[in-house]
Amino acid sequence: MIADVRADNQKTEALFQDAQTIAAADKRKLDQIKRDLAAKRISQEQAQKELAAIDSNRQALEASIASLTERRNDWRQAAQEARSDANNPRLAQLDNEIDKLDKQIALMQSELDAINARRLTVVG
Repeated sequence: MIADVRADNQKTEALFQDAQTIAAADKRKLDQIKRDLAAKRISQEQAQKELAAIDSNRQALEASIASLTERRNDWRQAAQEARSDANNPRLAQLDNEIDKLDKQIALMQSELDAINARRLTVVG
């Protein structure tokens, strides 16, 4: 079971790295759209078209977070069931791996929150 959670954590770390890269690009794009709108280099309609790709990325990140949260909850349930065997010395390791997953989810949520906040400043 611990090996499975570790494998999930490794996949989640790779997903997080990808999400960070995409989020950084989306933040730069949002800043550019905001500047272009302010300078009247693009219309509201053009801005909305450019925002569609960012919105798609946001939705994908939301779906990933939801999936990871569900997976984390499943691991928590499995750990709780394993606690019936109070002599299981590996529970601390399992809890540690679940905590790592929880932290990665929180970091991804933080990225999403930052994008959402910046998105609102461009076109409400």
